[in-house]
Parts: sequence; C-alpha cells; structure tokens
Amino acid sequence: DYIKESLEKRKADLEAQFEFYPVNGSYVRAKSSEIYQVGNYVFFICVGVMPNDPDVTDEELDFTADVAKVKGIIDGFFN
Repeated sequence: DYIKESLEKRKADLEAQFEFYPVNGSYVRAKSSEIYQVGNYVFFICVGVMPNDPDVTDEELDFTADVAKVKGIIDGFFN
C-alpha cells in the first residue's frame, strides 16, 4: 500500500509540474498515466508516443491506448 500511495503522489506531482509547462505532450501523458496493480506488483505506467504531425495540439493528444497496450503486456506476464 505504501508503494502504491507513493506512486500516486508521484503521478500527482508530475501532473502539477507539467500543468503550466507542457512540453511535447508531457501534461497529457502525465494525466493519462495510471497506477496499475497486479497482485503484489504495482506499476506506474506513464507512456505516450507523440504523433509525427508537428501541428498536433495537446487537446488532440490521447495516450490512453498506449497505456492500455502496456497494461496488456504486463497482464501477459501474469497470465
């Protein structure tokens, strides 16, 4: 529980850090991140691949599919 709480605090800290200084989707990536627990293992998943289009705005970014992909990979190790 302590590790999970620490990772949740880190997530909140990243969101606060990048809220007013978003660079290359950093704020959207932090907001899309997840603390994911499988049994006794806790993961901080903060991923997101930027599109090749330089004109994409933060409002158009969505990293939930990237996070879901990592969760699927993690699940593959435990099933």
